[in-house]
Amino acid sequence: MPEYYSYEINICGKKYRVQTDENKEYVKKIEDLINSKINQFKKADKNFDNYASLIFTTFVISDKYLKVLTQLEAEKRERPEFISLAEVKRIKDEKNQLAEDLDKTVLEKDKYLQELIQKNSEVDILKSKLMDIEKSIETKEEEVLLMEEMMRELEQKNKKLSHDLFLLREEIEIRD
Repeated sequence: MPEYYSYEINICGKKYRVQTDENKEYVKKIEDLINSKINQFKKADKNFDNYASLIFTTFVISDKYLKVLTQLEAEKRERPEFISLAEVKRIKDEKNQLAEDLDKTVLEKDKYLQELIQKNSEVDILKSKLMDIEKSIETKEEEVLLMEEMMRELEQKNKKLSHDLFLLREEIEIRD
């Protein structure tokens, strides 16, 4: 659906408000064309007032419009590949809609990209924590192995001491 704009125009010194989907420059060209034609008629004949000049201007512009329209219809019949103004407008509207859709898609893509970057950052943080935990586990496992080795050594010393104690008791018993 096209967007409509409201403009003030001045025809023969009188102000009018028009609404159109065209831009301000285009509306100004129309206003200038009408005023130029009216002024031509006034200059050509001093008896023409604004109303008469406006009627003749309307007649001349309508004549040109009908001639162009007739020429376009003839070209359309002669060349079937000729695209009508309505088709051009439809294609233009479709292009504008596609551009809007593309803009929305780009914004959506950017949003998802930001979310992905955020998630990747969270994953990196979790990987770092996991690596720290794995290092801590590795250190603890080394400590456990060292402790187990120390326990074996202590057990061996304990066995040796127990054995030495046994031998000492035997020797003491034999002496007594």
